[in-house]
Amino acid sequence: LNIQRAILDTIPDSAWMKDRAGVYLGANATFGATCGRRPEEITGKTDAELWADPVQGSKFAADDARVLASSTPTLLEEPLTLPSGETRWFETIKSPFTDATGAIVGTVGIARDVTARRRAELEQRRLVAAIEQAAESVLILGADLAILYANPAFERMTGYDRQEVLGREARFL
Repeated sequence: LNIQRAILDTIPDSAWMKDRAGVYLGANATFGATCGRRPEEITGKTDAELWADPVQGSKFAADDARVLASSTPTLLEEPLTLPSGETRWFETIKSPFTDATGAIVGTVGIARDVTARRRAELEQRRLVAAIEQAAESVLILGADLAILYANPAFERMTGYDRQEVLGREARFL
């Protein structure tokens, strides 16, 4: 039983390692599933060979070059077009890794699919925009009846500035 392989292949995030030239040294099963290949098919390939979109492959290689040049981890949130054509969003951290002498010999990366979170954030922004644009007064109250939110229509209808009523108990209205 290869414990390291078992750990890598059971985490839900994509994980990979590349040498300084951007050649994949290995990847876990999640990364393989993301790019539509078995992990052993990834080893020895570059981003240009792995990803159908050459722009995407070039961007990943440029990100790696920045990590190597800066010698520091980099956190990115980036779109990825899957082999199916679907675009998903990933939060990715890429870090340099070193050999026994401390010399940087490549990069490692971990990526988490955050598409659902991004969709929820977009829906939330749409909802906020709709409430802000509504002609009707909208108040959000806490359990103690303190005003937590008032939209612009509340200001127009009551003459109260939104900022002055936040935190006040709504009974004064």
